[in-house]
Amino acid sequence: MVWANADHFTLTAAGIPSIYFNTVGTQYLTRNYHTNYDVIENVDFDYLAMNIEVVNDIWVDHDRAELPILDFVARFTEAKARIDYHAEPGVGLAELPGVDQSAVAELHAAVAAFGSAAERLDARLAQGRVQAERKVGALMLAAERELLRKLVALDVFDQYVFPHEQLQRDATRMQLAIDALEAGNPGLANGTYVRRTGLTNAGRLFAYESYVAELARHDPGFDQLQWGGQAHLAPYVDLWQEYHSIAAKVTAGETAPAAFAEEIASIREKLQPVYAELDRRLRWMAQVFDDAGTDLTAAERLAR
Repeated sequence: MVWANADHFTLTAAGIPSIYFNTVGTQYLTRNYHTNYDVIENVDFDYLAMNIEVVNDIWVDHDRAELPILDFVARFTEAKARIDYHAEPGVGLAELPGVDQSAVAELHAAVAAFGSAAERLDARLAQGRVQAERKVGALMLAAERELLRKLVALDVFDQYVFPHEQLQRDATRMQLAIDALEAGNPGLANGTYVRRTGLTNAGRLFAYESYVAELARHDPGFDQLQWGGQAHLAPYVDLWQEYHSIAAKVTAGETAPAAFAEEIASIREKLQPVYAELDRRLRWMAQVFDDAGTDLTAAERLAR
């Protein structure tokens, strides 16, 4: 797991394996952080010393290890969960009509093959000393670098996700918004789906000029983009005008699908490039797992 707000994020996104260690003990409450209760008298230095000893022991184990201590089986487990992600109840990739299901199938197959390679290597390493240690270690690190550099992404809240997840969320909610509008339920469409697409929930409270300026700050091509630029940011969807237009019509008592024809057409038009980018990333991720799995297979063969 990657914690995007921790110091190690920039290293991780660059392909450098790292460990995030965080604990506050039983006395120091997280709500004290950055408050007037966060004073030196409340710091448990004995507890901090114990933390340092634990971290030191971990790094000593890593330094003494003949091979990098990397859990590719855990990475496989995480990948399966993230690909099976449902942005809304009952709606995963398989339920989205605009997703190329062959791309989904390719990704599932690549992840399964990667998992098999990870399990074979794990079983071989558990047997003890291996042949060609340096070459095996280099292949393991190559696989890890591939996974970290190409799979570390951020959602609209700057939290760690896989590269497809924010796009999947947006596509799901836009699709469900269209479905709800066409079914004569604009309140559900706007309040549950449009509002929660991209940054609409916060952006709807600001003037449109301020909102689009905020979207521009998150664009991968923004010239002042900082650490977030290392991640694979999704294009941010702008539904500010659609949200306010639907809200005004709902307030006026409109519910008939025909009354929302303009908004339906606009959301559908903006949904198409989201689907296209989602498909592209699914295939790209399949290639990432293919490449990493090839490295692990080669490592396992050398280790025999």
